[in-house]
Amino acid sequence: MIDSASVLCPAKRNQFESISLSRRTIARRVDDISEILHLWLQNKASSFTHFALARDETCDIKDTAQLLIFIRGILDSLETVEQLALMQSVKCTTTEEDLLDAVNSAYQD
Repeated sequence: MIDSASVLCPAKRNQFESISLSRRTIARRVDDISEILHLWLQNKASSFTHFALARDETCDIKDTAQLLIFIRGILDSLETVEQLALMQSVKCTTTEEDLLDAVNSAYQD
């Protein structure tokens, strides 16, 4: 990353060098961003006049099923909001019932 910063904006290389990139720091920042996005989506979703959920299921390189749930909602102002609402690993079979159970359990948490 420092090499990229040197090429893209050499005047700010020192600022990039001062950023902590430890595994713990990155994990904490990802958790913080996740919580902020979750609260933002909850706030927007409470104002939806209509909404739809879409799901996508795929397998990763370890052959674990990954369930993605997207939400699309319409606000009173007719603004449309689309967002990834959930990403969850499905460790069992991937029948429709298993996927529905995964979605229901995720939204109950």
